[in-house]
Amino acid sequence: MTELYIDGVSVPLPAEFEISVKHENPFFTKNGEYTYDIELSLNIPVVAQLYGFLNRLNKADTVATDRKAVLIADNRVYIDGTEIITGWSDTTVQIQLVSGNSQLNYLVGSDKLISELDNMPVTNPGVVAADGWGPSYLHITYEYPDIDYCIPNVYDSTNNLFINDWELIIRYSDNDTPVFFCSPVNEDENNWAPMPYLCAYIKALMTALGYNLSYNAIEDTDWKLLCLLHVQKTHDWSQIFPQWTVKEFLDAVEQLFNARFVINKKTKDVKLVFNNQYYLNAPVAYVSLVLDEYKVECDDEDVERYDEASLRYSESSTTYGKLRCIPDAVHGRAQHYGVIGMPADMFFSYEENRRTDTIFSFTAYARSLIYKGMDGDKPIYEFVDQFKPLKRDSTETIEMTIRPVELSHEIEYPMQDKSKFSLFFPAIGGDTIKEEIEGASVLELIENATDTQPSKPNIYVGYFAGLNKAALGPLTLNNFPLVMNDCYIHYSHGEVLYNGINDILALDYMNGKLYNNAYDIDYKNPVEFTSYDNNVFDVNSVFVINNKRYVCEYIEYKIDKHGRAGAWTGKFYPIKISDTETYQRWILSDGKFRDGGVWLDNGRWLDN
Repeated sequence: MTELYIDGVSVPLPAEFEISVKHENPFFTKNGEYTYDIELSLNIPVVAQLYGFLNRLNKADTVATDRKAVLIADNRVYIDGTEIITGWSDTTVQIQLVSGNSQLNYLVGSDKLISELDNMPVTNPGVVAADGWGPSYLHITYEYPDIDYCIPNVYDSTNNLFINDWELIIRYSDNDTPVFFCSPVNEDENNWAPMPYLCAYIKALMTALGYNLSYNAIEDTDWKLLCLLHVQKTHDWSQIFPQWTVKEFLDAVEQLFNARFVINKKTKDVKLVFNNQYYLNAPVAYVSLVLDEYKVECDDEDVERYDEASLRYSESSTTYGKLRCIPDAVHGRAQHYGVIGMPADMFFSYEENRRTDTIFSFTAYARSLIYKGMDGDKPIYEFVDQFKPLKRDSTETIEMTIRPVELSHEIEYPMQDKSKFSLFFPAIGGDTIKEEIEGASVLELIENATDTQPSKPNIYVGYFAGLNKAALGPLTLNNFPLVMNDCYIHYSHGEVLYNGINDILALDYMNGKLYNNAYDIDYKNPVEFTSYDNNVFDVNSVFVINNKRYVCEYIEYKIDKHGRAGAWTGKFYPIKISDTETYQRWILSDGKFRDGGVWLDNGRWLDN
């Protein structure tokens, strides 16, 4: 027997009712569970009332949409999600049912802007004291998850101003020892904006969509301290990325981390899972009643996988960006020289090594660098090519949408002894700010008019762990908030290692952690199985079919008015995966092992 409930109302099904229900695995398709069109008769009073008498020509009320829908067949739930009205006529209404990832896809669509979301956080990054408003030091001294956002200096290179302007103050003790501390330059709260941590922003986005982010794999890594950097003068998180759709942002996160958002269709909990950990602790499903006939599809076309393609960040037009990803043409014309073991200060103490036409590779830092000159007896050099492309033997190149922030805005600090040093800050181009002209003529207003819609910015990330975690020349520890994009902090006189992180945004490093250790799945030879097994399987499982292991792309069920109609079909890929990767194997109960539907070593079948 099949039952359909819309908004808690049991819907009578026509005698010829027959539909397909498809359960897809987000690992392969980013979809979840959905049905094809279901046609219901508006001549049935219950249906007509449920749909507000859609067939009445004088109907003016808004059609109720996005209601809870549950499809049950043979006492098993096939869809528990949302109803979508796809059309209607005088006598019928057509609907689809979606749940899991398909429900999320429907809610965000392809064009729903983040700026249109309600219930995104609005955070004023300051405190109100007796003497007025002031930026909160809490948000430069703590880090995620103790705080959800930070307020480091970010320079708007278009309008030549800082969003969040902290000044480095230098005082001197009685023995002329410099003492450093930071202080806000401008205490106008409109010039201060929250820079959300990426993990906090993802969580806020899911909450605004009506979901609960129950697990985020990023939070178990160094990348948890990545923050989203921007130059929007706003406290509203929904306005940080104008013109960005929800889908574009979520796709960009999945792309950078080789991950998937997976929706629990029952609880609406969301997990962000790395693809190379997708089947960790996965349930194991044993399929019985499989027909001997099956179809093996051999893909003639060589389809590139994400973990096989070449990867690169989107191209930068700035000198800073090109130094961090040196173009092939420059590599071809420059000289190259490898330095084994010796640190840069010692190497450049020899005049013959001071060559500006050479890219040096230092094993001491596992970095390339260029020599820039001397400041007295101190060599000036800069690390380069940190964000070089990850090149593979592939015809496909994937360009990352999220980019490391460019730390290209330099501020120089003179010291009492006539020396000086510089720090480097995030620099991001923003929309041009034009002053309002009072009493302007119509012609002046037209000439100064700007598009009311802000341009679509790039998404930049940087690593923020509070006040500086390494001494930079005379600047001592824990005195100034600095954003990093590498484990080496660049300042005017070289590079200083911060031991608290790794090469977080270098694609070579991310490759070793996220891209290169993919599951051994045979994508070239998918298998289509047909089975009469009456279970409703979780397509995220590891399947055992005919004593071989597979992962599933989709399972499609046929359902009529009386329940499931005949066999189901599914598309599966062979996988080589160890027992320890799934952890769910033999079950010991009342002294007997049950294996879920496969033969035990001694030939006993013990599943009843």
